[in-house]
Amino acid sequence: MIVRLYDRLLDAMAYAAVILLFAVMVGIGVDVAARYLFGSPIGWVYEFVQHSMLLILFLGLPWLTRQREHVSVDIVVDAVPPPVRRVMLVAGCLLSALVCGHLARWALVSTHDNFTRNVLTDGIYPVPRWWLIGVIALGLTLTTFELLRIAVRMVRDPALTRRSGDAEIDALGLDTATTSVVTEK
Repeated sequence: MIVRLYDRLLDAMAYAAVILLFAVMVGIGVDVAARYLFGSPIGWVYEFVQHSMLLILFLGLPWLTRQREHVSVDIVVDAVPPPVRRVMLVAGCLLSALVCGHLARWALVSTHDNFTRNVLTDGIYPVPRWWLIGVIALGLTLTTFELLRIAVRMVRDPALTRRSGDAEIDALGLDTATTSVVTEK
C-alpha cells in the first residue's frame, strides 16, 4: 500500500512537471505576442519561466529514474558481457544514489536555512527561496530512493539489466562482441 502511494506521488509530481512545461510554453508565447503586438511584455513571465525550469527538472527526475528513461551513456556497459554489465549497472545505481543522497541532504539543510532566515528570490515578484530549494531536496531524495529500488531489483532479477537494445540485437541475430562494422570504399 505504501509503495503504491509512493508511486502515485511520483506520478503526481511528473504530471505537475508536464503542466508547468505546458504553462511555460503558453506563457512564453503570450509574452512574445504581447511584446510585439502591444509593445509591453508580461512582467512576471520571465521569473515564472526561471522558477518553472527548476521545478520541472526536480519534479520529473524521480519519475524518469523509476521509468529508467533518464539519459545514460552506455558505450562501456555495452562492450562487456552480461554478468559484468549487471555488476556495473548495480554499482552505477548505488554510486548515483550516494551522490543524489548527498545533494539531497545539502538541499534539505539549505531549505531549512533559507526558511529560518526568510530569504526571498531576487526579482520583480520575489518568492520564498525555500520553496524552490525544498523541491530540489524532495526531487533528489525521491531519486535516491528510486536508484536504490532499481539496484535492489537488479540484484534480485538479472533480467532487469537487459535493455530493449539487447532484445533487438538478439532478434536480428547479431552478437555485439563479435560483430564489426566494415565500410566499403
